[in-house]
Amino acid sequence: MTEAYAPLYEAKMLSFFDSRFQTYEGAESQSLPGLTDAQHDDPNKEPLPRYWIGEEHVDEALDGKWDREWLLGWRDIARSTDYRTFVTAGTPKVGTGNKFPVMLLGDAREALTLTGVMSSFAFDFVARQKVAGTSVTFYLVEQFACPTPAQLGVAAPWQPSASISDEIRDRVRELTGTSWRMVPFARDMGDFGPPFRWLPARREQIRAELDAMMFHVYGLDRDEVDYVLDTFTVMRKYDERDHGEYRTKRLILEYYDLLASSISSGVGYVTPISPVPGDGPRHDESTRPEWMPGVE
Repeated sequence: MTEAYAPLYEAKMLSFFDSRFQTYEGAESQSLPGLTDAQHDDPNKEPLPRYWIGEEHVDEALDGKWDREWLLGWRDIARSTDYRTFVTAGTPKVGTGNKFPVMLLGDAREALTLTGVMSSFAFDFVARQKVAGTSVTFYLVEQFACPTPAQLGVAAPWQPSASISDEIRDRVRELTGTSWRMVPFARDMGDFGPPFRWLPARREQIRAELDAMMFHVYGLDRDEVDYVLDTFTVMRKYDERDHGEYRTKRLILEYYDLLASSISSGVGYVTPISPVPGDGPRHDESTRPEWMPGVE
């Protein structure tokens, strides 16, 4: 019998809504190259790991604890002075190193919603109040203030016809489901289409809108949002270097204001992003690999 192997992902290979952040392909040092936008837009392109592990070891570790074809976890190594402190990501079902702890929740849909919450600046700001060293351990994560499933299951204050969870999941599944290996993640949210295209400008808008929503969920007013975003000084430095402005902050505040207007007027929020998040452009079915079954 031929032994099957699964990739062993290291924490630095993963980032927000991106299971293909960095790769050992072409690496000349421990500082790994990132996948380009063009590579990200190839739904069959996956990162090359440094190590592999027998699939039976992955199955044994998850036996009786998790039956999905994906995982959710976070980078253990972080500092409050980094561009972001709590970096979370969804991954295919692979082996992970000890610096990428995984969360095994009882309800998969709650796990999917949690991805959007934990990826937000609002959640990250909370995390920074607890992280004093370089390690984000389980006992610290358990102390982070996070909305409960019940609190996220109510009608969104900016769109009474949808729950907060639904608004989050619509955006998470498009941001995350960009490769065939992550299709099971999207399917667990009821999305049975092919992977979404990796469109950087569109992704930037969706992420800013999601961040603005989470600031409203956490109950921050505009001045508080302005202050929180200014505490991410490394993020600001990168933005000003690359764009000549703190663009992340500007975009989030623009969406925050749009949402606030809907909340105060009682008129349901209509996203300016077109197509609406969750209905974005997708790859053609012809890109489907042989190992990925179709929808029955």
